[in-house]
Amino acid sequence: MKEFFPNILCCKYLLNSIKRLGLVIFCLCFMFIYGTYFFRTSTSRQPKSDLDNYTFDYLIENDICENVPYLLILVHSASNHFEHRNVIRETMGNPGGKLPSIKVAFLLAITEDLQDKIWEENQKHADIIQGNFVDSYRNLTYKHAMGLSWASSNCNRTKYIMKMDDDIFVDIYQLVDYIKNKLGDLHLQKNIACYYQRSMPVVRDTVSKWYVSKTEYQSDTFDDYCSGWAYITTPKVAGLLYEAVKKLPFFWVDDVHLTGSAAQVAGVGRIRLNQLYALETDGLLDWTRSKAELRWDKVFAPTWGDLDLSRRAHKKARMCHNRLCKCCYRKPTTPRPTTSSTTVKGSAQLIVFPIH
Repeated sequence: MKEFFPNILCCKYLLNSIKRLGLVIFCLCFMFIYGTYFFRTSTSRQPKSDLDNYTFDYLIENDICENVPYLLILVHSASNHFEHRNVIRETMGNPGGKLPSIKVAFLLAITEDLQDKIWEENQKHADIIQGNFVDSYRNLTYKHAMGLSWASSNCNRTKYIMKMDDDIFVDIYQLVDYIKNKLGDLHLQKNIACYYQRSMPVVRDTVSKWYVSKTEYQSDTFDDYCSGWAYITTPKVAGLLYEAVKKLPFFWVDDVHLTGSAAQVAGVGRIRLNQLYALETDGLLDWTRSKAELRWDKVFAPTWGDLDLSRRAHKKARMCHNRLCKCCYRKPTTPRPTTSSTTVKGSAQLIVFPIH
């Protein structure tokens, strides 16, 4: 009998140990399931903040479309580009002539050490929309989405929208003429008119500013998209793109994400205007220096921040608009030097490519 009680006690101790071990295993399993499923769901599938849901608070906002403009220009601008913005105000924001009403809205984000200067700038011009996120290259998707959201909500009676960067020259006179006579309502109610990029390779070089990892973007080619330099659309399309981007995982390359992936989700088409874009400044420089009173054969061109070039180009575009310049100035091709051959003498033939 005395030997029986220790055995019972041992059995009870063993059973209690098994229960405790089972409880520990159950807790570990529960924590594993929670960590791999519920936590992943809460961090990846659901928004972590209002910003992740593309819901923006504005540090600065203005009623820019109170007097409904024909064209609203949304300008992506870095916080410290004060002079870039002034040049755009002087030129595209004040084109003169008999153009329909044009308004400019500068899209900014937060740069704390410049905030006082930005407040002063806005008090003077009242044309800034500033979002509640840090101004950085990797936040351009937020800035792009903010602009589309704001425009579709606050400027829905505006006829057309142009989104552009602040280092791009746009011949505003030729652009308005092109919209009126060649694009029109029917084309832009469900489309974006732009420099159309097809099958562009994803940059995998880790030292590049534009490096994109496989985790960020699986495919080695981007969805077809519109260059973010400058494109034209309508408030309706802006709203469609904004609603579509909220359904997609975040991606920081803004033009690919908004005018490529989100456009596909929204069923928004792209109109190819590549023939109107210059990809370098050479042609723009030549045209501004030329004494020929001819319109340029391009509408859009990069200035790479050369503000003097922007001013000169706009001045010439305005002159051509006022004087009804004929089309079109083309960058001259330099002929080869004459040959010293004894059998053939003369200049090489110049080949002129057709203008679309």
